[in-house]
Amino acid sequence: MDPQLTFFYGALGSAALELLAWVHACDRLPKQLPRRYRQWTFWVSRVVLALIAGALALAYGVTTPLLALNVGASAPLLYDTFTRGIQDR
Repeated sequence: MDPQLTFFYGALGSAALELLAWVHACDRLPKQLPRRYRQWTFWVSRVVLALIAGALALAYGVTTPLLALNVGASAPLLYDTFTRGIQDR
């Protein structure tokens, strides 16, 4: 698969998780979204995390769109694992 597509699908997998969280937040609180969705810093950080997820799919050498989506969607768990490992030292 083309590296640009691998990156795109990896980033899309990460963005899809935030879209799902946003939809659930809208369902629970139809009149008031959580504060984080109104802050530009939240959206900048989410874009950066999605870009990192795309790079992670490239780093893993993913060859199919579905696997790139999977890597992108699992990227937040990988980030948490990495940061916990760093904090434990």
